[in-house]
Order: sequence, then C-alpha cells, then structure tokens
Amino acid sequence: MAAHKTAGTLVATGTPCLANGSVVSATADVSTSYSSVVTAMVTNGVSPQILPCQVTVNISNDQVNWRLYRQGTASLIMGAISQFAWDLSDSIMYVQITFSGNDQDVTVESFIHLLDGQNYGIV
Repeated sequence: MAAHKTAGTLVATGTPCLANGSVVSATADVSTSYSSVVTAMVTNGVSPQILPCQVTVNISNDQVNWRLYRQGTASLIMGAISQFAWDLSDSIMYVQITFSGNDQDVTVESFIHLLDGQNYGIV
C-alpha cells in the first residue's frame, strides 16, 4: 500500500475575523486518514489587541457534539503574525477549527494535511 498525501484549505488565507463576536470556523472529515496536521495563522491589524484571537481545535465522532482538543492564543501586538500547528491523533474522526474572541479585526487562515493509504493493486 502506497502512502498518499493531500492538503486542503479549511479557512482561506486572508479571511476576516471581525472584532467583538465574530466567529470563523470550518470542519473536516479525517476518519480515513492515518495521520493529520492542522495549521492556523492569525494576523493582527494596525490596532493593538486587548483581547486576543483564540484558535480552537475541536474533535467529534458525529459532527454534532464537539469537544475541545487543542487551543492557542494569538499575540496582542499590532501587526503580529501568530502561527500554530497541531498533530491529530489517528483515532479522530472529525475536526473543527474556530477563530474567535478578538476585540480588533484580524485575518485568519487554516490548512489541513492528511496521510492516507491507497492500494494501487500491488499485493
């Protein structure tokens, strides 16, 4: 069985996450993946943050009931770029990433990297 690597966009580069109540989120099915990595980036605007953007990775077995898996806090410094990467356990079925909590506008992005097996007829 050969390894098959793929990558995909969860949240497009430059997606705005507006101040005071905006939530940006996306989900992915990783149930057939042997290994997965989720990356995230938050870019602050020209105003300093008092409340930073929270980056949260949740997991689920049914896409209805989500549980906290990992969380990161972006920088408070104006213009700062905060980057995150999380390995996902092989047993995770669905993953959700959310960006929220910031009191000034930011831009966000998130990508997923997957490793699965494909059988090309080689026994």
